[in-house]
Amino acid sequence: MRRTRAAILALVLVAAFYPLAALQTPPGFYEGFCPPVDYHFLNPPPGVKSSKPPAAAHAEIKTVGGVVQPGFVATADDNPQAQLSFIPGSFGPPPSGPEVIDIKPVASYPPAPGINIVTNVYQITSATPMVRTSNLRLLYSTVLPAPSSIYVAQGGGTWTALSSNPSTGTGCSDIVAGINSTGYFMAGYPSNSTRPNGGTTIGGGQVLPIAVALAILIVVLAGVPLAVLRRRREAAGGNRARRSRPPRGRT
Repeated sequence: MRRTRAAILALVLVAAFYPLAALQTPPGFYEGFCPPVDYHFLNPPPGVKSSKPPAAAHAEIKTVGGVVQPGFVATADDNPQAQLSFIPGSFGPPPSGPEVIDIKPVASYPPAPGINIVTNVYQITSATPMVRTSNLRLLYSTVLPAPSSIYVAQGGGTWTALSSNPSTGTGCSDIVAGINSTGYFMAGYPSNSTRPNGGTTIGGGQVLPIAVALAILIVVLAGVPLAVLRRRREAAGGNRARRSRPPRGRT
């Protein structure tokens, strides 16, 4: 009985104190629910270490009958940090040879006042202009606040936020947007935004409805000892009642 109480009490205490302990260690509370990302920064932000420099991407896409074929271009990182996918005819046909597409992280790009940049800035170039919408996916670091949008800019121009959504492919550490041109791209959120993505941010900026679930779990676990004691008492009462009954006579 005492061992059961002790085990249940220990479980409740672990559940209660986990949020406090997790918040002390980056990337924070969500670790274990959203896997940390080893993001490769070209210029790491203060307090963030990068294990290796980010990779670039180069692809030569076939052209058949004057139509550039569908393709997929991804940076050569262990976990690709920038990926571009497109359908047939998304680029104008080159005069000769394949369509050449490059994606590379750059240190020189148009200034972005009023925007907190979360990812590297990537420059996408192609042999011919993009004529149909393509999908761009950017991975971001889980030690920084989650971005609200992918932004695009042309050389010397201003940054524009694109309609963006979290990727359904990997879940919690990348963002996707449809793009209609090549240029400079990055993910970030407005500097005057205190809660990117409109949610509560804890330990790395991820939206954490899990905090509510954990609070409910603590309440449920706290009630387990009472339920166990009540069941034991009911069982003991039933045993006493059976022992107190007189033996039945034979028929």
